[in-house]
Amino acid sequence: MGKDNGMSLHFASISRKKVEADFDGGTLTSDGGVVHLRAVDKSIGLIERLCDCISDDRHQSYVDHSLCDLRRQRVYQIALGNYEDANDCDSLRSDPAMKMACDRLPVTGDDLASHFSTPEVHDYCEDHDLFYVFGQAGNARPNALGAPLLDQAKMLAQDKDGKVRLFSSFSYQAGSWRIPGRVVFKAEITECGPNPRYVVTNLTSSQPSFIYEKVYCGRGRMEGYIKNHKNGLQSDRTSCHKFEANQFRLLLHSTAYVLLHSLVTIGLPATKWVNAQFDTIQKRLLKVGARITELATKIKIQFPGAFPLKHLYQGLSGPFS
Repeated sequence: MGKDNGMSLHFASISRKKVEADFDGGTLTSDGGVVHLRAVDKSIGLIERLCDCISDDRHQSYVDHSLCDLRRQRVYQIALGNYEDANDCDSLRSDPAMKMACDRLPVTGDDLASHFSTPEVHDYCEDHDLFYVFGQAGNARPNALGAPLLDQAKMLAQDKDGKVRLFSSFSYQAGSWRIPGRVVFKAEITECGPNPRYVVTNLTSSQPSFIYEKVYCGRGRMEGYIKNHKNGLQSDRTSCHKFEANQFRLLLHSTAYVLLHSLVTIGLPATKWVNAQFDTIQKRLLKVGARITELATKIKIQFPGAFPLKHLYQGLSGPFS
């Protein structure tokens, strides 16, 4: 790893001793957690499958970095957070942890690629019939239509520890609606009292409970996934000049999403981290400083002795080993 002796920092003295800093630390990384991303990728074969779907039209005699190396380098950087732009590759190409993640020796291995362009891909879409389902605020008319079921739920709650959930549906047309719509009504009683909810849909044959619990609540969960995709991975940074390039860029961000999602759901299912947002996973589990030493027979990664999540790291390595 190259030295940079031209930069130094000076801080306030401690006990009459000067405090100085520079960037001559050697084979250190601030992204030690990327080795876990590599383990996840090796376990599920994600990027290999991605590469199988993309043809490499470059003249191979002039190729220094394989297509899989380029995709792996880029996806890992996106998954780590803060490296959503390809020009970050220029600074991270010699990072020892990033080189290891891409199956290169951290010290003696060749550096990774610098800023690169991505090949164009084409999108193939099938036509599907669209359906809608959205929440509806209660008002006098829907409340009156749902009142009998809510009264039934209240009676049942007296014998069931105060918790009951019943479903029904009825036709309703608000003043601004062109035609009547189907309203799915959830009559729920919780420990805090009645909790009625209304959902409007054009799905006519599905059971009310399925529409509410699977379709409507499932859409809410999906919106949480989209939030992770956008905020945790900066997937809205589609600033390339060509549509195809932005499309492919979004594909890489989606690949990084699958990588992080697999890390959480497979590696951390019985911990509080399984419901953590991606930016929390990145800051607490992936952005970890480490010293990397390349020896004759092994590579040693030394994380900080005071790292508060060392026991979590120990358990995380098991599912992907």
